[in-house]
Amino acid sequence: MTLFGIDISHHQSASLNLANCRAEGVEFVFIKSSEGATFIDPAFTANLNEARAAGQSVAAYHYVRSNASAAEQVANVSRVVPRDVSVIPDVETNSGGVALLKDFVAGLRANGWHVPLTYLPRWYWQQLGSPSLVGLPPLWSSRYPDNVVGTIADEYADVPASYWNGYGGLSVAVLQFTSSARVAGYQPLDANAFNGTHDQLAALLGGEVEDDVSWTDRLTFDPPGEL
Repeated sequence: MTLFGIDISHHQSASLNLANCRAEGVEFVFIKSSEGATFIDPAFTANLNEARAAGQSVAAYHYVRSNASAAEQVANVSRVVPRDVSVIPDVETNSGGVALLKDFVAGLRANGWHVPLTYLPRWYWQQLGSPSLVGLPPLWSSRYPDNVVGTIADEYADVPASYWNGYGGLSVAVLQFTSSARVAGYQPLDANAFNGTHDQLAALLGGEVEDDVSWTDRLTFDPPGEL
């Protein structure tokens, strides 16, 4: 079974209604909380409350910046994200390398947050020299077959199965497969897919999964186009 989600930040306007998104099959929402040592997303708390009220599974994501230490960025997360909300590091342009990422993940865990995923697109991993990522949480990867605006189901139908292939020694747990989804009359949105049950998604985001291997062993894979 495939579950769909979106990721949002203050860049989305107030006209995005998460309850309406839930009615159209959006089961989970990843919400930008912060960036670097000082930036806090002004819409984070409102988005978090709205998603929870809509019955969606949630996680926060923090954009890692190379110009700030891991400790400074953990401290910034602590200003806005409750300990019962999992935190995903967002690692891309100007995020630095694997050493900073590992220090940030370790700092989050040491301060009480569950870290379920690593957002690190294949292109950035290759830009870093294709290093080993072993020891980090499984991947929230991103790769888009096109930039055509469409419904989540239509966009996912265009995704080749190869987009789910892992790298760096990690499997892909969540795939961001478009930045051009149309949901509940709002466009464009980033859309994501998780191949598993609601219980498996809750376990992944809630911290009940022991490690990447045991989690992937429980997955059932639904090829794109066979929803």
